[in-house]
Amino acid sequence: MKKSVQHSFLLSLIFFLLLFSSCNQTKDTFDSKQFTEKFRQALNSHDAATLAKLYSEKATMIASGELKPTVGRKAIEEYYANLFRMVPDLKLEYITVISEGNQLCFEFYQEGTAVKSLAASSDHTPINISPKGHKIGIKGVCLMKVNTEGLAIEDKTYYDTAEFQKQIEGTN
Repeated sequence: MKKSVQHSFLLSLIFFLLLFSSCNQTKDTFDSKQFTEKFRQALNSHDAATLAKLYSEKATMIASGELKPTVGRKAIEEYYANLFRMVPDLKLEYITVISEGNQLCFEFYQEGTAVKSLAASSDHTPINISPKGHKIGIKGVCLMKVNTEGLAIEDKTYYDTAEFQKQIEGTN
């Protein structure tokens, strides 16, 4: 119950900030519906190269549980390729999508079967993740800034990393 209240509060706060931080902008500077659909299709087809093309060359991605940001299109492509190796049947569904100006916020649900290990690295992942073939399902929120060319320049993705690890290792 406490997690649900915290999640609702955090999501409400993020939506409020996103909606009102760009009050002086009258329209989106990119096609948010087209962007989110391309993102969903690329992720659901496990196409790391196509996903990476949705990011600018110098984009920064910050994901829950990572020690350092992932910087640059090539590194972002590697991030997704590793994710698809770990969860080869990963699927994304949007719960809520909000855009204002060059900012995009979406609440999502991802599910799949974790089958391949992801070892800890000094650069990013602080823990060893040892999947046991369990189904996973996790909600999260992604905040993105997109440039006028329609490419993500900043991606901040938040989800409950402890719950994610429990599900992957089958300890929940």
